Amino acid sequence: MSDLFRLDDAALPSQDHRVRVLVAAGELDIGAVEEFHRRLEAGGQGGLSPVVLDLRRLEFIDSSGLAALVKASAPTSELALVIRPGSQVARILELAGIEQVLSVFEDLDQAVDALTQPEG
Repeated sequence: MSDLFRLDDAALPSQDHRVRVLVAAGELDIGAVEEFHRRLEAGGQGGLSPVVLDLRRLEFIDSSGLAALVKASAPTSELALVIRPGSQVARILELAGIEQVLSVFEDLDQAVDALTQPEG
């Protein structure tokens, strides 16, 4: 486990409880990928509930971190990312074309709303 990475469940008063919000902080690199997957799976309790990954506190992501995000989206299409515009992480995600695979937002409420809106 990397001491430079954290992934915590967020408790937001206005949050729709059908959506799990996880806040990533630090560096999502090869040393943190295993912990990332373990924490992501631990809170899922076997269900495939929608997940918002808040990456606004993430300072660095490498190719293994990008692969971990894509892998996390594989079991469900109900995964959205929240980024800090202009950050190094946002630039890397843009260069990697992650928005072609995952929904990317600049605002947490928009991400939660997108995952809770009925399709149609």
